[in-house]
Amino acid sequence: MPERRVLAARVDLADKLKALAESRGVTVYSMLNDILESVLEIEEAGLSIRRLIDEYKSIDYGRSVGFTPIPETLLYELVDLCFESGFSERLRRSWFEMGLWLSKYIAVSSSIDEAVSILRSLIWNISEFRFEKRGGEAVLLCFSSRSTLNYSLLLESLLRGVLEGLGFRVRGSEVDKGFIRIRVEVNDEYAIPPPG
Repeated sequence: MPERRVLAARVDLADKLKALAESRGVTVYSMLNDILESVLEIEEAGLSIRRLIDEYKSIDYGRSVGFTPIPETLLYELVDLCFESGFSERLRRSWFEMGLWLSKYIAVSSSIDEAVSILRSLIWNISEFRFEKRGGEAVLLCFSSRSTLNYSLLLESLLRGVLEGLGFRVRGSEVDKGFIRIRVEVNDEYAIPPPG
C-alpha cells in the first residue's frame, strides 16, 4: 500500500469533494489523488489549471454561439476568393456586426485585461495580441505572420466592432498583411467605458 500524507483544506471544499466522490462511487482518497495527478501534469507541462479552465470556458462559449474551428489556410483562401469576387465591403460589414454582437458577451468582463484575454482565446490564429495605454489613448495591436491582407482587413473590422460595441471611440487604424493597429480613446481609469 502506498504511503499516505494528510493535507489540509477548507471545510467547504472538503465537503464538496466528499459529495462529488460519493456521487461518482469513488473514495475521496481516489478522487483527490486523480485531481492532484492532473494538476501536477498540467503544471509540469508549463500550463496552469486556471488558464485551462478559462480557455475551456471561452472555447465552450465560442462553440455555443456558433464559432467553428477551420484550418487557417482554408479560411484565408475563402476570404481571398470572396474579396476577388467583389464581396469585400459586405464581408467587412458582417465582421463588424459580429464584433458588435461579441462585445455584448465581452461587456460582462470587469476589466480591459479580461476583455483582451477573452478575445485572445477566441481568435486562435493571432500570435501576438495586446492592448496598451499610451497617454490619452490605447492601442490594440495584433500580429500574425500567416494572415493574408484580406483576412487582416476582416479581423480589423471585427475588432473595431468589439471596441465600438464596448463604448470606445476609435481614433484610427492601420492594417497590413498580418498586422493590425487600432487606436482608441481611453478614460483615466483605463477601463471599459460605462454604457450610455
